[in-house]
Amino acid sequence: MIWLMIFLVFDLTIAILMALLIGRGSKTWNESRRIEIEKLNADAQPIDKIFDASAITNLPAPVRRYLTKSIKPGTPFVIKLHLKQTGQMRFNQRWIKIEGDQYYSVSPPAFNWLARMKLGPAWIAARDRYSNGKGNMLISILSTFPLFDVRGPEIDNASLLRYLSELPWLPTAFLSGNITWKEIDDRNAAATFTDNGVTASGIFHFNDDDEVVAFISSGRFRNDTGKMTPWSGTWSNYREFNGFRIPTEGNAVWNAPEGDFEYIRLKVETAEYK
Repeated sequence: MIWLMIFLVFDLTIAILMALLIGRGSKTWNESRRIEIEKLNADAQPIDKIFDASAITNLPAPVRRYLTKSIKPGTPFVIKLHLKQTGQMRFNQRWIKIEGDQYYSVSPPAFNWLARMKLGPAWIAARDRYSNGKGNMLISILSTFPLFDVRGPEIDNASLLRYLSELPWLPTAFLSGNITWKEIDDRNAAATFTDNGVTASGIFHFNDDDEVVAFISSGRFRNDTGKMTPWSGTWSNYREFNGFRIPTEGNAVWNAPEGDFEYIRLKVETAEYK
């Protein structure tokens, strides 16, 4: 009986210590993310412009048609954006539900993506970020125990490429001075985005309704293999928010030689433009 009581007390003590550790870790994680988002919002520069279709004549034809359809005349340029998202992320062959918040700045170009994935009674917290030419992916178990902290030149490029691919959520950013365009044909245009010495390129594909429906890159750094791998994503289900017609569903796929691997599906629940 005495030994049983000792084991019970020991187990209870460990449980209390773990709860305190996780509570402290979660608080630290949340505070760090709050500071990052406040800085992103504080650094965002005003853009004193409104959309005028007459000012886009130098862009490739499919981009002109897309912007004309996606932005109401007189709509102010996007400065900042907050998206609330739901979706799924694939780990091995299992799809796990996720909830996310994504924050953007157009000038300077930056984003901060926060996601939480439930795993039974536990969870995984993720943060993907691009700011000042630097990318960084953090993944933590229970917002406390670090799993990945990925950074470096390859991640800088991969993060800027993600920002470029997600411009359909920031339609007026297609007019950013950071981008150079090249028309491929009536349904495709190549974009190259440069920021703080980092360059990312890809091709936007437009459908017959003048919507962006896909983004294709010849190579993006894949952390789990350590290799540059073809990468793509699709866009669908357009809706209007604050004068912008944007896709509310999208995915991302590694187009590896051994076969495609779709790893994330996202749905926009709300979009708050500033």
